[in-house]
Amino acid sequence: MRLPVATIPFLAWSDRFVRHMRPCHLRFLCFLLLLVIGYVDYLTGVEASLSIFYLFPVACMAWYYEGWLCVGYAVALPVIWGIANYLAGDSSGPAIIVWNGTVRTIFFSSVCVLIKQLKAALEREHELSHRDHLTGLLNRRAFTEILRSEYSRCQRSGSSLGLAYVDLDHFKELNDRLGHAEGDHALTEVAQLLHNQLRLCDAVARLGGDEFAILVPGSTVEGAQTIAERLVTSVKNLSAQKGWPLTASIGFVVLEKLGREDSSEMALKLSDNLMYQVKQAGRDGFQILRHPEDSVPSVKETPVIPSGGPILRKQEVEVL
Repeated sequence: MRLPVATIPFLAWSDRFVRHMRPCHLRFLCFLLLLVIGYVDYLTGVEASLSIFYLFPVACMAWYYEGWLCVGYAVALPVIWGIANYLAGDSSGPAIIVWNGTVRTIFFSSVCVLIKQLKAALEREHELSHRDHLTGLLNRRAFTEILRSEYSRCQRSGSSLGLAYVDLDHFKELNDRLGHAEGDHALTEVAQLLHNQLRLCDAVARLGGDEFAILVPGSTVEGAQTIAERLVTSVKNLSAQKGWPLTASIGFVVLEKLGREDSSEMALKLSDNLMYQVKQAGRDGFQILRHPEDSVPSVKETPVIPSGGPILRKQEVEVL
């Protein structure tokens, strides 16, 4: 997780630098920093206190290192501090040295624990702010961030990107007939179905109500057709098992060779418009558009027979 102050240029650069380090390199760098601070502490003598600088390597280990080795550094720190003071001429007795070392160990260990707890709380808050409370999928905000990031990556690399807009047909009828509790249950079941049908690198989100969005990096038109056909069939079969009237209308855009004039908002709008065309054509199907090569897609209906299920209508694309 990035530091909250990572918007400051120098701290943002430092954050990126540390996060890309190997754990062994991070451990070595923090220990080396402790030794350097201890040496400077020895040079400045016992009159000048450098205690705040000892916090940096310990805090860095606590924030970036997954384990609890930071506590070991918190224990080593008073030893280095004590040796530096002794070499600098500190005349304190053994009891004072032990007392100071114990207090510093407790203090820096407590700092480690607090930083670990703060990081965990921030990560939980970040996760909750990016998840839909009902389905556990990404919410609109999180999906928009991922879409923009993937869109920029595809513009730079020239790779393709698939974007699907999914709307559940007859959802209002389900709510009116079976109640909102059953409607919420249906949304949760469909969300789980969508999630299970996709790869780990794909992203699926609930945009609101009965609308979902799917991001498929590296998608082709053929792959988009396979995914859309599978999703339409799966939603239909799930509804038949549960006694729901639900079907799915899907608009799928395959983005290729994106130019600077294109935008992620435009892509989402394109897939949304395709989804509404499916609804106007009778629902329970999908349309696929390759952008920017294709012009206006036309709909051709062909029968598709899922295993063990009824005959469905599939919306295919013919480029005019």
